[in-house]
Amino acid sequence: MPSGSQFPIGTTTNGFNIYDGNTLVTNCTFSVTIKEFDLSPAK
Repeated sequence: MPSGSQFPIGTTTNGFNIYDGNTLVTNCTFSVTIKEFDLSPAK
């Protein structure tokens, strides 16, 4: 997702590969879960 983007409702998994400039590569993944809530005033 580009910088400044909003996550959609649900779960989005993000992954990154990191290279050290030689031969070492590592990766990192994480999930972001966005839940929808009803924020209307209580009656």
